[in-house]
Amino acid sequence: KMLPPWFPAMFSASGFLLFGSSLFLSIKDIRGLGNVVKPNLSDLASLSPLLRVTFGWFGLYYAFLFFQSWSKFFAFNAMKKESKGDSSKSPSFGQVKYGAAAGTKYFALNGDRTAGNMMEQSIPFLVALWMHGTMIDVGSAAQLGWAWLLTRAIYPIVFHYGLPWLLASTVPGYVCISLLMQPFFAFAF
Repeated sequence: KMLPPWFPAMFSASGFLLFGSSLFLSIKDIRGLGNVVKPNLSDLASLSPLLRVTFGWFGLYYAFLFFQSWSKFFAFNAMKKESKGDSSKSPSFGQVKYGAAAGTKYFALNGDRTAGNMMEQSIPFLVALWMHGTMIDVGSAAQLGWAWLLTRAIYPIVFHYGLPWLLASTVPGYVCISLLMQPFFAFAF
Protein backbone atom coordinates (compact mmCIF):
# COMPACT_ATOMS: atom_id res chain seq x y z
CA LYS A 1 0.00 0.00 0.00
CA MET A 2 1.27 3.44 -0.95
CA LEU A 3 1.80 6.26 1.52
CA PRO A 4 -0.71 9.09 1.24
CA PRO A 5 0.57 12.05 -0.83
CA TRP A 6 0.47 14.36 2.19
CA PHE A 7 3.00 12.19 4.07
CA PRO A 8 6.19 13.47 2.35
CA ALA A 9 4.72 16.99 2.36
CA MET A 10 4.55 16.80 6.15
CA PHE A 11 8.30 16.10 6.31
CA SER A 12 9.00 18.83 3.77
CA ALA A 13 7.10 21.25 5.99
CA SER A 14 9.20 20.19 9.00
CA GLY A 15 12.35 20.90 6.98
CA PHE A 16 11.06 24.37 6.11
CA LEU A 17 10.21 24.86 9.80
CA LEU A 18 13.83 24.11 10.77
CA PHE A 19 15.04 26.39 7.98
CA GLY A 20 12.68 29.20 9.06
CA SER A 21 13.46 28.95 12.76
CA SER A 22 17.21 28.96 12.06
CA LEU A 23 16.72 32.00 9.84
CA PHE A 24 14.67 33.77 12.52
CA LEU A 25 17.36 33.12 15.13
CA SER A 26 19.99 34.50 12.73
CA ILE A 27 18.43 37.90 12.01
CA LYS A 28 21.13 39.67 14.05
CA ASP A 29 23.86 37.75 12.20
CA ILE A 30 22.40 38.70 8.82
CA ARG A 31 22.12 42.36 9.74
CA GLY A 32 25.66 42.33 11.12
CA LEU A 33 24.38 43.41 14.54
CA GLY A 34 25.30 40.30 16.44
CA ASN A 35 28.38 39.94 18.57
CA VAL A 36 30.60 39.06 15.64
CA VAL A 37 33.69 37.44 17.02
CA LYS A 38 36.76 36.33 15.14
CA PRO A 39 36.78 32.56 14.87
CA ASN A 40 38.02 30.69 17.90
CA LEU A 41 37.82 26.98 17.35
CA SER A 42 38.16 26.26 21.07
CA ASP A 43 35.06 28.37 21.78
CA LEU A 44 32.07 26.80 20.04
CA ALA A 45 29.84 29.77 20.95
CA SER A 46 31.89 32.00 18.63
CA LEU A 47 30.86 29.71 15.78
CA SER A 48 27.12 29.85 16.58
CA PRO A 49 26.31 32.00 13.49
CA LEU A 50 27.87 29.26 11.30
CA LEU A 51 26.02 26.57 13.19
CA ARG A 52 22.71 28.36 12.60
CA VAL A 53 23.44 28.65 8.87
CA THR A 54 24.29 24.94 8.84
CA PHE A 55 21.03 24.09 10.62
CA GLY A 56 19.23 26.27 8.05
CA TRP A 57 20.99 24.36 5.26
CA PHE A 58 20.02 21.05 6.91
CA GLY A 59 16.35 22.08 7.04
CA LEU A 60 16.27 23.33 3.46
CA TYR A 61 18.14 20.27 2.18
CA TYR A 62 15.61 17.89 3.68
CA ALA A 63 12.66 20.09 2.71
CA PHE A 64 13.83 19.83 -0.90
CA LEU A 65 14.32 16.06 -0.67
CA PHE A 66 10.81 15.63 0.68
CA PHE A 67 9.49 18.05 -1.97
CA GLN A 68 11.03 15.75 -4.57
CA SER A 69 9.28 12.77 -3.02
CA TRP A 70 5.97 14.67 -2.77
CA SER A 71 6.22 15.67 -6.44
CA LYS A 72 6.38 12.01 -7.44
CA PHE A 73 3.35 11.09 -5.32
CA PHE A 74 1.50 14.09 -6.76
CA ALA A 75 2.41 13.12 -10.34
CA PHE A 76 1.46 9.47 -9.79
CA ASN A 77 -1.95 10.35 -8.32
CA ALA A 78 -2.66 12.90 -11.07
CA MET A 79 -1.72 10.41 -13.80
CA LYS A 80 -3.83 7.72 -12.14
CA LYS A 81 -6.86 10.07 -12.15
CA GLU A 82 -6.21 10.98 -15.79
CA SER A 83 -6.27 7.34 -16.80
CA LYS A 84 -9.69 7.02 -15.10
CA GLY A 85 -8.92 3.63 -13.65
CA ASP A 86 -7.64 2.06 -16.87
CA SER A 87 -4.55 0.31 -15.49
CA SER A 88 -3.11 -0.17 -18.99
CA LYS A 89 -2.84 3.63 -19.39
CA SER A 90 -1.66 4.35 -15.86
CA PRO A 91 2.08 4.01 -15.13
CA SER A 92 3.27 2.23 -12.02
CA PHE A 93 4.58 4.27 -9.13
CA GLY A 94 8.09 2.98 -9.90
CA GLN A 95 7.83 4.29 -13.48
CA VAL A 96 6.91 7.72 -12.14
CA LYS A 97 9.44 7.83 -9.30
CA TYR A 98 12.43 6.25 -11.05
CA GLY A 99 11.62 6.65 -14.72
CA ALA A 100 10.47 9.36 -17.04
CA ALA A 101 6.74 8.53 -17.00
CA ALA A 102 5.75 11.93 -15.60
CA GLY A 103 8.15 13.88 -17.81
CA THR A 104 7.95 17.58 -17.09
CA LYS A 105 4.36 17.46 -15.83
CA TYR A 106 3.04 17.63 -12.28
CA PHE A 107 6.14 19.10 -10.61
CA ALA A 108 8.07 15.85 -11.17
CA LEU A 109 10.99 17.48 -13.01
CA ASN A 110 10.82 20.48 -10.67
CA GLY A 111 11.20 18.19 -7.66
CA ASP A 112 14.10 16.33 -9.26
CA ARG A 113 15.97 19.47 -10.28
CA THR A 114 15.34 21.23 -6.96
CA ALA A 115 16.82 18.32 -5.00
CA GLY A 116 19.55 17.72 -7.58
CA ASN A 117 20.67 21.34 -7.73
CA MET A 118 20.73 21.55 -3.93
CA MET A 119 22.95 18.45 -3.78
CA GLU A 120 25.20 19.72 -6.58
CA GLN A 121 25.81 23.08 -4.91
CA SER A 122 25.90 21.98 -1.25
CA ILE A 123 29.45 20.63 -1.15
CA PRO A 124 31.10 23.79 -2.53
CA PHE A 125 28.82 25.92 -0.35
CA LEU A 126 29.47 24.10 2.94
CA VAL A 127 33.21 23.85 2.35
CA ALA A 128 33.45 27.57 1.47
CA LEU A 129 31.18 28.56 4.39
CA TRP A 130 33.21 26.71 7.00
CA MET A 131 36.60 27.65 5.52
CA HIS A 132 35.65 31.33 5.54
CA GLY A 133 33.97 31.16 8.94
CA THR A 134 36.76 29.33 10.73
CA MET A 135 39.72 31.05 9.08
CA ILE A 136 38.54 34.54 8.06
CA ASP A 137 35.39 35.93 9.70
CA VAL A 138 32.36 34.27 11.26
CA GLY A 139 30.02 37.23 10.65
CA SER A 140 30.63 37.69 6.93
CA ALA A 141 30.48 33.92 6.42
CA ALA A 142 27.06 33.81 8.13
CA GLN A 143 25.76 36.72 6.06
CA LEU A 144 26.88 35.15 2.79
CA GLY A 145 25.61 31.79 3.97
CA TRP A 146 22.11 33.13 4.57
CA ALA A 147 22.17 34.97 1.25
CA TRP A 148 23.02 31.65 -0.45
CA LEU A 149 20.28 29.80 1.44
CA LEU A 150 17.62 32.42 0.68
CA THR A 151 18.40 32.42 -3.03
CA ARG A 152 18.43 28.62 -2.98
CA ALA A 153 15.05 28.57 -1.20
CA ILE A 154 13.36 30.21 -4.20
CA TYR A 155 14.76 27.62 -6.65
CA PRO A 156 11.56 25.52 -6.98
CA ILE A 157 9.53 28.66 -7.71
CA VAL A 158 11.87 30.15 -10.31
CA PHE A 159 12.48 26.73 -11.90
CA HIS A 160 8.76 26.58 -12.60
CA TYR A 161 9.01 29.84 -14.58
CA GLY A 162 12.26 28.90 -16.35
CA LEU A 163 14.78 31.30 -17.80
CA PRO A 164 15.55 34.11 -17.09
CA TRP A 165 13.87 33.71 -13.66
CA LEU A 166 15.98 30.68 -12.80
CA LEU A 167 19.06 32.88 -12.83
CA ALA A 168 17.67 34.76 -9.79
CA SER A 169 18.46 31.66 -7.74
CA THR A 170 21.57 30.25 -9.38
CA VAL A 171 23.74 33.29 -10.17
CA PRO A 172 23.57 34.83 -6.65
CA GLY A 173 24.47 31.39 -5.26
CA TYR A 174 27.61 31.25 -7.40
CA VAL A 175 28.48 34.80 -6.32
CA CYS A 176 28.08 33.92 -2.62
CA ILE A 177 30.34 30.87 -2.94
CA SER A 178 32.92 32.94 -4.86
CA LEU A 179 32.87 35.66 -2.20
CA LEU A 180 33.32 33.07 0.54
CA MET A 181 36.36 31.68 -1.32
CA GLN A 182 37.79 35.00 -2.50
CA PRO A 183 40.08 35.63 0.54
CA PHE A 184 41.84 32.33 -0.14
CA PHE A 185 42.68 33.00 -3.79
CA ALA A 186 45.64 35.23 -2.85
CA PHE A 187 47.14 32.45 -0.73
CA ALA A 188 46.56 29.71 -3.27
CA PHE A 189 47.95 31.47 -6.33
